[in-house]
Amino acid sequence: MSWKIKDGLISEEDISKKYNLRLFVTTRNFGNMRELKQRNLFVKTINLDIKSLVYGEQVHSNEVFVVKDERKDNYIKGIDGLVTNRRFVPLAIFTADCLPLFIIDTINRVVCLLHCGWRGISLNIIEEGFLMMKKCYGSKMENCCVGIGPYIKPCYFTVRKEVMDKFNKKDGEKETLSSWRLDLGKVVKRKLIGLGVKNKNISMCNMCTCHQQEYFFSYRRDKEKSRMMSLIMLK
Repeated sequence: MSWKIKDGLISEEDISKKYNLRLFVTTRNFGNMRELKQRNLFVKTINLDIKSLVYGEQVHSNEVFVVKDERKDNYIKGIDGLVTNRRFVPLAIFTADCLPLFIIDTINRVVCLLHCGWRGISLNIIEEGFLMMKKCYGSKMENCCVGIGPYIKPCYFTVRKEVMDKFNKKDGEKETLSSWRLDLGKVVKRKLIGLGVKNKNISMCNMCTCHQQEYFFSYRRDKEKSRMMSLIMLK
């Protein structure tokens, strides 16, 4: 499994093709995806109906919403994760250093997309995502394939000791007496395996949102509000 850049999108082609999905993260080439105008322009270029796009407020919570029916308003307040088994319903999140997590139940054809910053991860948003998949669709972790999208790598992600105390010290490197470099990818992968996901079914993107300015917006680097969009959709 591998992540590749094509036509300005970063995608996990092996997972997408094998499980008949659209799965990608936009680059800064397409502009700020939090802006409605830019989002509309982009969605038209990939032949999706903007009215079908479901996305959340993103408040660094552990709240996950299940999309079961047609919706008049596809903006969901107070959530950081989405789950559905409906075909042709694109789920989206917006990031600029946080980790986008794509989860696919390969047996029951269910997808989940989670916005994973350190706050959400420490509040167990990953566990909540799996719980909703299991509760609503009978998903089993051993049947899931997972994509870990681009995020800020530890060489650029320094956190306070009180933040690091929420995580396993093996997932970080001490920088000073009061600061650590935290690897969100390591934290997430450790959680996934602990929940029963097979290591061979986890695909991690090695790109860094802070370092690779030519591709990504980064809040840590630029302190701006521009965001990339991560999208997953069952075809």
